[in-house]
Amino acid sequence: MVKAQFWYATGEWLFFATGGLSIADIDFIEGVTTATTTIIPPTKGGKYVGYSLGGGVEYAFTRILLGRLQYNYDDF
Repeated sequence: MVKAQFWYATGEWLFFATGGLSIADIDFIEGVTTATTTIIPPTKGGKYVGYSLGGGVEYAFTRILLGRLQYNYDDF
Protein backbone atom coordinates (compact mmCIF):
# COMPACT_ATOMS: atom_id res chain seq x y z
CA MET A 1 0.00 0.00 0.00
CA VAL A 2 1.23 3.45 -0.90
CA LYS A 3 -0.59 6.25 0.86
CA ALA A 4 -0.40 9.86 1.93
CA GLN A 5 -1.61 11.30 5.22
CA PHE A 6 -2.71 14.79 6.15
CA TRP A 7 -3.10 16.04 9.73
CA TYR A 8 -4.59 19.07 11.43
CA ALA A 9 -4.00 19.62 15.15
CA THR A 10 -5.76 22.02 17.47
CA GLY A 11 -5.50 21.87 21.25
CA GLU A 12 -5.83 18.24 22.34
CA TRP A 13 -7.46 17.20 19.05
CA LEU A 14 -5.78 15.76 15.94
CA PHE A 15 -7.83 15.29 12.77
CA PHE A 16 -6.40 13.23 9.92
CA ALA A 17 -7.21 11.93 6.45
CA THR A 18 -5.40 9.32 4.39
CA GLY A 19 -5.62 7.89 0.89
CA GLY A 20 -3.61 6.06 -1.70
CA LEU A 21 -3.00 3.02 -3.87
CA SER A 22 -3.81 -0.49 -2.60
CA ILE A 23 -2.52 -3.73 -4.09
CA ALA A 24 -3.68 -7.16 -2.89
CA ASP A 25 -2.55 -10.65 -3.88
CA ILE A 26 -5.43 -12.90 -2.82
CA ASP A 27 -5.77 -16.69 -3.08
CA PHE A 28 -8.84 -18.40 -1.71
CA ILE A 29 -10.80 -21.61 -2.15
CA GLU A 30 -14.55 -21.49 -2.41
CA GLY A 31 -16.24 -24.79 -1.64
CA VAL A 32 -19.29 -26.56 -0.34
CA THR A 33 -19.20 -28.84 2.69
CA THR A 34 -21.89 -31.46 3.24
CA ALA A 35 -22.26 -34.01 6.04
CA THR A 36 -20.17 -36.62 4.22
CA THR A 37 -17.99 -34.83 1.66
CA THR A 38 -16.39 -31.55 0.66
CA ILE A 39 -16.63 -30.30 -2.91
CA ILE A 40 -13.76 -27.94 -3.74
CA PRO A 41 -13.77 -26.09 -7.07
CA PRO A 42 -10.53 -24.62 -8.43
CA THR A 43 -8.69 -21.96 -6.43
CA LYS A 44 -9.73 -18.39 -7.24
CA GLY A 45 -7.98 -15.13 -6.66
CA GLY A 46 -5.24 -13.05 -8.20
CA LYS A 47 -3.75 -9.60 -7.98
CA TYR A 48 -6.10 -6.69 -7.44
CA VAL A 49 -5.34 -2.98 -7.67
CA GLY A 50 -7.57 -0.33 -6.13
CA TYR A 51 -7.60 2.56 -3.74
CA SER A 52 -7.71 3.16 0.00
CA LEU A 53 -9.40 6.06 1.80
CA GLY A 54 -9.64 6.80 5.47
CA GLY A 55 -9.76 9.35 8.21
CA GLY A 56 -10.25 9.84 11.87
CA VAL A 57 -9.78 11.85 15.01
CA GLU A 58 -7.42 11.52 17.96
CA TYR A 59 -7.73 13.10 21.41
CA ALA A 60 -4.97 13.55 24.01
CA PHE A 61 -6.46 12.84 27.44
CA THR A 62 -3.02 13.31 29.03
CA ARG A 63 0.53 13.62 27.69
CA ILE A 64 0.82 9.81 27.48
CA LEU A 65 -2.81 8.65 27.07
CA LEU A 66 -4.42 9.02 23.63
CA GLY A 67 -7.74 7.87 22.21
CA ARG A 68 -8.35 7.36 18.51
CA LEU A 69 -11.30 6.68 16.20
CA GLN A 70 -10.28 5.70 12.69
CA TYR A 71 -12.03 4.39 9.56
CA ASN A 72 -10.35 2.81 6.53
CA TYR A 73 -12.03 1.80 3.25
CA ASP A 74 -10.37 -0.32 0.56
CA ASP A 75 -11.85 -0.87 -2.91
CA PHE A 76 -10.28 -3.36 -5.29
